[in-house]
Amino acid sequence: MSDLRTIKAQSTFGILLIATASLTVPIVDGIAKLLAETYSPLLIAWARYAVATLIVLPVAFSKMGRSLFPRTALLLQVLRTICLVVAMTLFFFSLQSTPLVTAIAAYFIGPIVGMILSIFFLNEEPSLVKITCTLLSIAGMLIILNPLEDASLGVGLALIPTAFNSDLLEPIFSYLLNG
Repeated sequence: MSDLRTIKAQSTFGILLIATASLTVPIVDGIAKLLAETYSPLLIAWARYAVATLIVLPVAFSKMGRSLFPRTALLLQVLRTICLVVAMTLFFFSLQSTPLVTAIAAYFIGPIVGMILSIFFLNEEPSLVKITCTLLSIAGMLIILNPLEDASLGVGLALIPTAFNSDLLEPIFSYLLNG
């Protein structure tokens, strides 16, 4: 019976963590939008990563010790980090001239493209559910972005980070790391 309670407690904790993260990201993006009206996107990106490092690194180091730092494929790890920083910085640049919902919709096409690339790089089988979800995601993105009327530099800047987004590059990095 205690095993069942432990599993239930862990599940509840996991749900709380996901809910907190899901609520935190839009709040932080909203704050970034407000800050982008006054401050440089480079400063906002630097501050975001500096604060994240101050919060995450001590916790991760206390749990994992020196094994926290990767020992293999360091060049790919550095490349992945650079891609994420470039993506976030370009996203902040897009916030200066684009409504928040439009910038977020453009930025989050990365998982759609990543799912498509995983078929080619990770040999994932396309199922009816995956194809349906991808098509619905694309339809939703097109409804929000309205590319025929709202094409702007800001939307373009929000789309560019998709090329650097980890959701897009993850299948490629996994393929390179694991063969």
